[in-house]
Amino acid sequence: MQRAYFSAGIGEFLRLWDEEMLGEMAHKTEFPVNLTQRDAWVGQSND
Repeated sequence: MQRAYFSAGIGEFLRLWDEEMLGEMAHKTEFPVNLTQRDAWVGQSND
């Protein structure tokens, strides 16, 4: 069972656009992705 919605090495993480990361997380989650969840993911990726 995979527990992470997104997993990458530091090089790949720094290369990806936020949209690519969000797309992968949205694809892997089993829960609905509403605006609140999306905004939380964006906020975490921008920290």
